[in-house]
Amino acid sequence: MTELSKPMRITLSAQILRQMEQCILSGSWQTGQKIPGEMELMSQFGVSRNTVREAIQSLVYAGILQTRPGDGTYVLCRNRFDAALQSRLHAANLDEILETRLVLETDIVRFAALRRTPAELEALHQALADRDQPDLEKHQFILADSAFHLKVAELCHNTLLYDMYRSMLVFLERLVEAYLFTSGFDRQLEEHSALYQAIVDRDAMQAMEIVRMLVASEQRTFHQADAQIAAKTKKVYSENSLNQTI
Repeated sequence: MTELSKPMRITLSAQILRQMEQCILSGSWQTGQKIPGEMELMSQFGVSRNTVREAIQSLVYAGILQTRPGDGTYVLCRNRFDAALQSRLHAANLDEILETRLVLETDIVRFAALRRTPAELEALHQALADRDQPDLEKHQFILADSAFHLKVAELCHNTLLYDMYRSMLVFLERLVEAYLFTSGFDRQLEEHSALYQAIVDRDAMQAMEIVRMLVASEQRTFHQADAQIAAKTKKVYSENSLNQTI
């Protein structure tokens, strides 16, 4: 006979914490968005300041929220899984991250090519058109590029793969914006159009090959940017040392 356990009472702060997590998961509070202040949350939930603070601190420790002194509290990650993966990505080196992306994305595009529905192709085509706009600023392009790849991930119809890939893309967006544009950057318009067409044609092998080329190109670009940054740093260091000598 199965042994039943007694129901556990949940503290008020734990209840508020769950509601806050649901606000994030539902999209009411977006990643990067500032959440309502303590007074507003007290009013919305009908609880004390201490209860609100306790719930916020729990989410801060979990890596989901981030407090900024003098500014407020912001959504850092969508959930605990996302927060844990982001933390692990910070500890990985660039080659490990790109290799993991390659493993994930090759299967994602394979499944997308095999599982996509005709109705989904219209949204994917629009995401490609948004990405390929010639007048996008760098930040806008990075977001549009991620949106296209996330749309592809949706078409694979595997929510676990999607969540893992989405978390990795969020991390890569920061890397790209930090130093990928130190020199001219190939936006790879033809390659992404070819990837779209492979998915339309249900050509899984072609889609996988295109992803391998895209990630290999991205890896070369990152390493070139690293070399440029290192060279500039060395030059500045040498000039400062020379000035100090003089």
